[in-house]
Amino acid sequence: MKELAVKAVYYADSFNDFELSNLTDGKFDNVGATAYRSFRLLLDIGQTDEDWTEHFSVVVCTPDNRPRNNPKGRFLLVRNYHNSTVTSGLMQTVTSCERDTWENCLSALRKRFRWEYD
Repeated sequence: MKELAVKAVYYADSFNDFELSNLTDGKFDNVGATAYRSFRLLLDIGQTDEDWTEHFSVVVCTPDNRPRNNPKGRFLLVRNYHNSTVTSGLMQTVTSCERDTWENCLSALRKRFRWEYD
């Protein structure tokens, strides 16, 4: 089984680092997330035992503000925009994509995140 890791996360609108290892339990006020507005994260995901990563993106939103009628959309649905909720959802989603080969991992990741080459 290939173990996956999120090695970097950026806010798409500002390209500021979202530091996964040093989170506080505050809201995402600095990216303008509200109950009715979503935001996009850029992710570098790779195998834990490798130096390289692939680039993905995902829209973080609540069920109430999920964009409709977007067949190519990739969403991370969260109940609220607290750092711990977003981080937990992100980590659970990436972990659920672990498979026996990188190609199978990539296929699973592409179902949950938008890959840079899509």
